[in-house]
Amino acid sequence: MRVRSMLTVILLLAVRTAFAVDITECGQVIEANQVGRLRNDLQCAAGPTWPFSAQGVYLRPGAKLELNGFTIAGDGTGTGVVCGMPGARFRPCTIEGPGEVREFWAGINCGGCTIVVRDAAINAHVNGIYIPLAGKLVAKRVVASDNERSGIWAQRVRATDVEASRNGDFGVSANATLQLKRLEATANGAPGVVGGIGRGRIVDSVITGNDIAGDGYDIVSVGSVRLTRTTCSRSGKLRYYSQEEFDVVGSFGCADD
Repeated sequence: MRVRSMLTVILLLAVRTAFAVDITECGQVIEANQVGRLRNDLQCAAGPTWPFSAQGVYLRPGAKLELNGFTIAGDGTGTGVVCGMPGARFRPCTIEGPGEVREFWAGINCGGCTIVVRDAAINAHVNGIYIPLAGKLVAKRVVASDNERSGIWAQRVRATDVEASRNGDFGVSANATLQLKRLEATANGAPGVVGGIGRGRIVDSVITGNDIAGDGYDIVSVGSVRLTRTTCSRSGKLRYYSQEEFDVVGSFGCADD
């Protein structure tokens, strides 16, 4: 029985090794069940052929990218890390730090997918982490700051130990459910947190000094949001929200002064 168990372990390790692939240049694809390991910094730029924009690394559903302490940088166009293809909603793409993705139109992008990001910085893009439609983000120890527009935008967001500060628009936005623990969101141009139609919960967080281009709202939400040990200054219960405007019909949690 012991021999059989040892053989099983050896076989599993061999399979894992077989699926590893080195990432050394822009535009590489990591297939499902593969682990792509970044081996150097990437500097990606727009090209003369389609897609005519900077492209970093592509992940198929079920793939994983290890940044290994390196940086994927762009020229302000395209996407740093893309998760796509059918099935993306059910098989997550995983991005593992330490490392940074910076200076693309979107740092991380997909539609209708699930993305897991850990120990990574997603800074200085137009949009940091951009997962519209039915997408879901699970983030741990992530920085999504200093982006021209949004820091984090997804259909559903579950984040722990995250900073989303100094973004031109909101820090974190979820169209549906929102679960945040130990979030720091300060000095964003729009509210630090925008909640959607689902329920939200924010725990042990600091969300202050946001909506600097507006009326000073730190948190706004269409659905209900429960705050626990969270510091903020002003909240707004919404009738609707868009990046251009929002209609406040009440408040919750923070003192509405």
